Amino acid sequence: MAVATAFTVVFHKRHTINGFTLVEAVVAVALIGVGVAATLGALSKFNSIAAISRNGTGASAVLQNQVDLFQSMSPFNPQKGQVPKDTVYPSTPTYNMTAGAVGVSVTHTIYYKDPTLPIATAPTNEWPVYREPARWNYDNAAARTGATGFVASDVGQMAYQKDTQTFYRLKTTAPTWTQDATNGLIVKGTMTCTVTNISNSVPNTFKAVFTVTYAYLSRTYSLSMTAIRSSDI
Repeated sequence: MAVATAFTVVFHKRHTINGFTLVEAVVAVALIGVGVAATLGALSKFNSIAAISRNGTGASAVLQNQVDLFQSMSPFNPQKGQVPKDTVYPSTPTYNMTAGAVGVSVTHTIYYKDPTLPIATAPTNEWPVYREPARWNYDNAAARTGATGFVASDVGQMAYQKDTQTFYRLKTTAPTWTQDATNGLIVKGTMTCTVTNISNSVPNTFKAVFTVTYAYLSRTYSLSMTAIRSSDI
């Protein structure tokens, strides 16, 4: 007689926990790193472009001021030897023009006298393309050293003292100050002026080309502006 045997099969449901494998985590971190690096690179590039544009604006302002001075100084009668004189060096013509030498160009350096510095300070050929703006302005040393209300984020900022026309940087919130020998000048350039007698086309007329050259981030930049002026008579 045969006996039937029953077998019971029990199926166990397997519970799994989904997650990242080590390889997936490494890839994700790498992608995040690439994204952060690209963002930082783009921000640095944007800052560089903004700084270059800012310097160009400063150089343009310097040139425009000099062109305006060239157009306004008088008497301006080169054919009679009446040429505007440099207010810094009275014995040296600012614009060296040779009367009668048609087509001749003369290039020379234009000197700069910083209006924020004492009158006795000697002029230089370093023109301010970009100067850090002063955060505070004080009438004298007593007002500067007696000022209050500084916070940690103010340290390193610039102050201008009017009576001596000097600049100071805040060292501590006490406050303590140190004089800034650069006078806040960050980007500076040199200026030249090339004057050409173009009287062959317009009688007693001269062309002046002002050029300012400056360095920024190990690169040299040059910007020019042209002015035409005829004799006053």
